[in-house]
Amino acid sequence: MTSRIVRKLSSLQETAASSRVLNLVTTWKQSGPQAQYADRPLLENRVLNRSIIVKHQLRANERVYFDDNRLSATKIIIPIDMDNLNTGGYSIFIGERNYEARLRALLGSNSRHNARDREVLSMLDALPSFDPFLLREAVLKKGLDVAPCYFELSPADLAAMRALATDEVSSLVRLSFAGNAGLAAYTDRLINKILATKPDEQLEPLRHTLKLSPEEFEEGLFCWKAFLYYKWAQNDILDNAQGLIEDILNIQPMGFLKQSERQYLNHSRMVTRRGLMDALDNIEKIVLVYDRAYCDLIKKGSPHLFREFLLTAPRLFHQLGGQLAAINHMSHFWAFRFHSRYANPKISGPDLIELFLDFQQGLGISADKGAKVW
Repeated sequence: MTSRIVRKLSSLQETAASSRVLNLVTTWKQSGPQAQYADRPLLENRVLNRSIIVKHQLRANERVYFDDNRLSATKIIIPIDMDNLNTGGYSIFIGERNYEARLRALLGSNSRHNARDREVLSMLDALPSFDPFLLREAVLKKGLDVAPCYFELSPADLAAMRALATDEVSSLVRLSFAGNAGLAAYTDRLINKILATKPDEQLEPLRHTLKLSPEEFEEGLFCWKAFLYYKWAQNDILDNAQGLIEDILNIQPMGFLKQSERQYLNHSRMVTRRGLMDALDNIEKIVLVYDRAYCDLIKKGSPHLFREFLLTAPRLFHQLGGQLAAINHMSHFWAFRFHSRYANPKISGPDLIELFLDFQQGLGISADKGAKVW
């Protein structure tokens, strides 16, 4: 058998795109009837373009599929029944041993899997996150023409970030539409349009305020929504970051460790803690650039800084999106492993080091700075 059954996919059904899950099944269900979906696909293979792709932490029994010592991988899941994800699916890891042959067997001998799809899958494997803004920037850098429907935030994410977006956008809406009758009545509708990144005539006063061409305005709205998303994600991770830092410092493994092993563990602990704190500081600095540019617009009525920020923002997506995704993974995995109802607070020294190594890898810490194999 060339692939593995994966169950409990139904929990992913409401997610169109998130930092660790790219749900192309939901994209197909929402946008399949649109011409852009078929004309400008992310993956040209029909089966692959209706898959679920996940950033996955490898379990001990899954590492045998690789020739290297990686701790995480990108998993492609092909659902058995697109309308009932409870039936499970077949899976394969990108880059696993005999990957090409296994993928051909999974897709079927008559199924097209071309060089472009292989390039896209390799790109997805290399990305630290599947957030739609980082994904879109990576696709553009590859020179690929992919429809906007593949870069939508999930309804759950949009709902969660709406309060922050409303607070941020309302100040500019009042500035841009000052003097218009019924301002309060349609402010909410304008926010919906901004979050949907679909410019129309009702947003023309906003475009003129920012002094952007129609093409620049559409791109600027996308980048603005990206930073509203990143700012919301930053607020979300800050709620748990301090507790995670303290846990990393205080957790102790079970069992006996030699002095050299304990020294190694403590080194790895401190490297992980420092990496987490540096990532949090860097995220704060990048978001502060956005805040200053936006404040200059709102308080001084000067659009120059914010306009320039929106036009150059995509270069920040990879670093910002990757670090936010890494911290989000650390926080959620730690909570599940040690604080959920399924938790086992006991962990061995080698397993704790391995966990720290996984976190360091996500944070982009090189092996020479982190822990070395012992």
